[in-house]
Amino acid sequence: MRLIDTVISQIEKTYLFFSTLIFAILILINVVDIAYRLTVGSSITATQELSILCFSWMVFLGMAVVLKRNLDPKITIFLDRFVQKKYHVFFDIVVNILIMVFLSTVLIIMVEYLKVQSLREANYLPINYMLFSLPIVFSFTYMIIITIRELIELFHQTRGKEIS
Repeated sequence: MRLIDTVISQIEKTYLFFSTLIFAILILINVVDIAYRLTVGSSITATQELSILCFSWMVFLGMAVVLKRNLDPKITIFLDRFVQKKYHVFFDIVVNILIMVFLSTVLIIMVEYLKVQSLREANYLPINYMLFSLPIVFSFTYMIIITIRELIELFHQTRGKEIS
């Protein structure tokens, strides 16, 4: 369990660092493009693709960190209002299993999608089009690891307790 926690912690730090760095790069790209547009009268063509690429990486890496830190609302409002406290662990297990099914399904679909995208290059930047969707794979894989860890912890909580 310690190994999983260490791996999760290191990945979180890496994702957070890169998300922050990419956010700064995204701001810089847009400031440069706006300044160029104001002075020259036209936009730099490649900045839009570069902005989309940065945004994709920032959002998906950041989303994984949000899930890790339990900053997502999940169904806590629903649980607190409508479900008795003794059933919360059961609903957490069900929600985590549903999250696992969703993430796994998307990852399976992404394999074929990335194969198709690997055949294309971006319109203005000399990069493979697959780089635009690759953060989904990194993010969802990390979220699956987090969800497995959470499920193990929930099963340990229920050991010896009856969820009736």
